[in-house]
Amino acid sequence: ATNATGLTAYSELFRHNIITAMPTADSPPEIEYTIRPDPALKRSLPYIITFRGTGAATTTGPPSQDYNTSSSRQQDLTLAIYFRPERTTDQQDATQPGEIPIPDEEPEPQDKSDSLAFNVYPNPVSSYLYIQNNRHVPATLYLYNTQNQLVLTQVLTLQQTIISRSSTVTAGMYFYTIISEGGKIEQTGRLVLL
Repeated sequence: ATNATGLTAYSELFRHNIITAMPTADSPPEIEYTIRPDPALKRSLPYIITFRGTGAATTTGPPSQDYNTSSSRQQDLTLAIYFRPERTTDQQDATQPGEIPIPDEEPEPQDKSDSLAFNVYPNPVSSYLYIQNNRHVPATLYLYNTQNQLVLTQVLTLQQTIISRSSTVTAGMYFYTIISEGGKIEQTGRLVLL
């Protein structure tokens, strides 16, 4: 059995100060997160946010032979958040009180690998990280840990960049941002390092 002991959230959006967290209960812990969209953050690629629940593990049998000897369990929920331009319409809102209007969705690209400016793989990463520059534009990769600390900066080549796993970067979850030479955020995502 697992008893919830903590809740946390990780995302590059915390660096933009648009997310607020309000604890609503202590046992089990509950936190209400509010996101205030900013027009400056609009882009076609999603922002990634991961919610992590931590619980104390209790066992009744002998200790596990599992490589994870930690006394806690974790479970993640990862969401992709899109900030898209608002749409205007001449139609009146026909929703009844209490109903949630169904938004008009833009069709998602069929082959997402062709629409990405950069292919970042494999994920999870063990020894090497490959970044394919599909647009052949000068750019830089910034890698942040879950405490939003910059742990790696890598200038990307115009074709493919191979990054060797540094011994100073420990195993865990990280967030990356790729910024082109003009300062435009080209892509963001989450990486797991083994």
